Amino acid sequence: MQDTYKRLFDYIDSLKNEINIKEIEILKKKIVEVLRKEKLEEDFELKKIENDVIDSKAKTWIEKMNDKNVNFMKSLDKDVPTELDDIIKYFTVDLVEIKNRFSTILRETTVEKIESDKDDNNKETKVYNLYTYFMQSIGNNIRSSGQYDMSEESPGMEITLAERINCVVKLINRKEEIASNGFECTRICIDALRNSHEINYFRDRYRAFYSFAINTEDSFRQNRLGLNRKELLSLDSIEYPDDNSVFFHQNVSACLEISDVYLYNPNVLNHKYYELTEQLLKYIALILQPGLIAPTHLERCMQLAFNAKYNSGCLSRQVGAVVTGNDFSVRAVGWNDVPKGQVPCNLRCVEDYCRNKDQESFSEFELEDDFFDETMRNIDDLLKDENIKKKKSGKCYAYCFKDVYTGLIGEKNQVHTRALHAEENAFLQIAKYGGAKIQGGKLFTTASPCELCSKKAYQLGIEEIYYIDPYPGISKKHILSFGSTGNPKMIFFKGAIGNAYISLYAPRMPYKDEIELITGVSTKKEASKVKDKHQNDK
Repeated sequence: MQDTYKRLFDYIDSLKNEINIKEIEILKKKIVEVLRKEKLEEDFELKKIENDVIDSKAKTWIEKMNDKNVNFMKSLDKDVPTELDDIIKYFTVDLVEIKNRFSTILRETTVEKIESDKDDNNKETKVYNLYTYFMQSIGNNIRSSGQYDMSEESPGMEITLAERINCVVKLINRKEEIASNGFECTRICIDALRNSHEINYFRDRYRAFYSFAINTEDSFRQNRLGLNRKELLSLDSIEYPDDNSVFFHQNVSACLEISDVYLYNPNVLNHKYYELTEQLLKYIALILQPGLIAPTHLERCMQLAFNAKYNSGCLSRQVGAVVTGNDFSVRAVGWNDVPKGQVPCNLRCVEDYCRNKDQESFSEFELEDDFFDETMRNIDDLLKDENIKKKKSGKCYAYCFKDVYTGLIGEKNQVHTRALHAEENAFLQIAKYGGAKIQGGKLFTTASPCELCSKKAYQLGIEEIYYIDPYPGISKKHILSFGSTGNPKMIFFKGAIGNAYISLYAPRMPYKDEIELITGVSTKKEASKVKDKHQNDK
């Protein structure tokens, strides 16, 4: 473990080339104190660190885990379970201890980093907590290059962390299999995945995989992380990136969007997480016994919103919404999409625009504006490159009108989108078809409403808004909390949706048949016996 400490500390020291660690010398002294206290090194200097990695046995296993072409499971010797114990202990216990040591040393240190926007026009200084910056940096490096101390992107490495975790999962499964002669059921909790591609990696491989998302208010989250407001905002800029095309970055928002079960972790006293524990027990019980109880009203309504979002033809994000009365009776369903009769964005492409100029598919503005036309033809010329054609593999290059237009005018504005928002669409369905009143009702949406939709919900008298993914705006603090009367309550959704809704709430067989099969006791047969007994007595 000594060499693991050394290598990680060496990487921290190298970070000072990209961030301003105000107290680097004090930090070095702290590191030395910890190393001496742990009797790991008597005379420690950061610049004289060797790059050895733990002991030779563990190194061999790590090399196997890093080699995608080696089926290391075949090399496991069933007669040597001790080796399994050692390597599992390293990845599940020893590394946790190292992380906790680092947390103790680095949490009190603040760092600054000058960052530029995409166009490199504006620069700003962001403040980070060194521990969180260090951990985020390591995670993104591993996803981009496969190595914790290399940031250069290497295609194909995006799921490196997931692959390594899966190796450990297989090791644990093999250990339990050996110990129980193949009859043991192993349950493993991964804490935590921050990239949606990692979630899909495990979802594709394990039918019994469930992704749990835990939400809480920003103020509670800030206190639990021990960060100040500036450090929290800087952390959010890493965990909630604006550019979703960088596959190896953390993206909590994308993870929330595809999670199976959503839990709420409120503020608590004395670390008594009773509400969170109760929720966890409920869903663990449902995993073990699907169909044990029925879905809640919240789950039923949010599942409708979840299903509705897949009707959307939006290229960026699919959102669903359901409006109900006060008794959870459904009044309207909506999703983000263009007005009825217009061609959705996912069915319009640059190639068709340049070749056909179809008046049913493209607007008068798109067909007549010279700058728009020039932009589309420039894109079309780029797409004719043979290398790009191979990469496209026959896919059409669908485009977002808002992206093109805002690029032309040099500003960002929601007004220029072709689509109605999901909540807006649901509200309009009620007005269009003369539905029942919704004052005092509830709004369910897979993403919290923006400022525009929040104003509409407020005006219509919606009392409660249930949502999954927080919208990065000021609707909650500026629109919905204005004044003291009639304010809609913003409530984190709790429950299971999507495939998990079906998997957890659909019994594998009728419960009556299952319990009779297990116990061998049939209520119908017992009743028949009683009937026959009394008939015989007569």
